[in-house]
Amino acid sequence: MKKIPDKSRRGEKGMAMVITLMLLFLGGVMIAPLLSYTGTGLLIGKEVDEKRMTELYAADSGIEDGIWKIMNEQIPATQPYPLVVNDKPVNVSMVLVDSTDEADTYEITSVATSDDGSTTTIVSYVEFMPTDISFLGDNGITSPGDVTLKPGTEVNGDVQYNGELDYDPDKSDINGDITDETITDWPDADYLAGIYQDDVSAAFSVPDGYEIDVDGYTEDNPYLIPPLYGEGSMEINGSGVAQLDGTIYIAGDSSNFNVMPGVTLIMNNQAIFSEGDINFQPNCSSIGSGAIIAVGDINYQPNILGDDYVFIMSVEGNVHMQPNGVFAGAIAGDSVDLWPGTVLQYKDPDDGDINFPFGGLHVKTWEINVQ
Repeated sequence: MKKIPDKSRRGEKGMAMVITLMLLFLGGVMIAPLLSYTGTGLLIGKEVDEKRMTELYAADSGIEDGIWKIMNEQIPATQPYPLVVNDKPVNVSMVLVDSTDEADTYEITSVATSDDGSTTTIVSYVEFMPTDISFLGDNGITSPGDVTLKPGTEVNGDVQYNGELDYDPDKSDINGDITDETITDWPDADYLAGIYQDDVSAAFSVPDGYEIDVDGYTEDNPYLIPPLYGEGSMEINGSGVAQLDGTIYIAGDSSNFNVMPGVTLIMNNQAIFSEGDINFQPNCSSIGSGAIIAVGDINYQPNILGDDYVFIMSVEGNVHMQPNGVFAGAIAGDSVDLWPGTVLQYKDPDDGDINFPFGGLHVKTWEINVQ
């Protein structure tokens, strides 16, 4: 039987070529305006981002101006008051929302507006403490009582005390001014406790004897410790890494906060406050800036990793220092002992953004709203 040629298949080959050429033509026609549209969109997005950023900076400057006025007692009689920042009008208002013997709490609102009517609003609640304890950060060691430096210790900073200074200049070094001067503004326990109780007013409450096991956690994946109110002693244990994500408050004058051997604690600019004692045991480690405050005694013997600013204070007890590594920051205590091998390198509080009211001001919240 004679085979009939398949003409339809030959025709399809020619049609495919035609369709391909048409698609290439249409693509060439469309790609230029499409790229132009995309480029225009990117430029518009960049302009919007830049506008939002300048609004944010302007509103942030308004908050800073309000804080300055509160600290310098120059609150305008008329509220809100106007500013111009980055060529943008900013309205700032300050409202006293709470007043106690310890602090005045203000709500500061700053609204920055652009020409097209868009706004960025920042609302911040700040506590202003009339008691000025900024002097606690002025020295390497500050004490209304005795300061003892064991042989083999080194203090690179000023020492102010009001009791006895026990050290042998031939065996220990103080590279700074030594002042025997009465300290009249030493803060009491209730004052500092009130500040840190506010931090944990909405925090988890945990029972006496509460333990946090950080075994297996790493610096890249640390155990995150939220704000906590401990109704008694608390302990961090295990071989691993923990990071503070808020204030820890330990209640009870006989309670202890313990960081056990094997634990690495990232302070993360946070504060630990104990109505009792605080112990950083030998062979634990500490990273990052933070504040460590106890009404009772502080025993501080960790491995120090880095040179971040740390402030340590015992309000009514003794600070016992024997860390492994250079301690960078400042120490305040009713009495202070530095044991052999301790090296204290004084740093200004501005070198660490920590939760301690050196300047009499405590920023509680900072919320941003864009419209």
